[in-house]
Amino acid sequence: MTEEQRTNDLIDMFLTPGWKHFIEEFSEVADHLDTLGGISNTKSLYRAKGKLDVLSLLLTYEDVVRLDETDI
Repeated sequence: MTEEQRTNDLIDMFLTPGWKHFIEEFSEVADHLDTLGGISNTKSLYRAKGKLDVLSLLLTYEDVVRLDETDI
């Protein structure tokens, strides 16, 4: 599989209703984690930060792929 085919496959995926639902649900999770109410100690803070870092990667994946598309 070429890089161009991989990128095209990913862009096709981003157009599906399933991807839209995925992003909506994880955006809500990220919004919930972004509140400080559940953070009571340093360990909780670091766990929340780790979760937000992973969610950020997922939520920006489409943007990154689309930026790479312009390089192909």
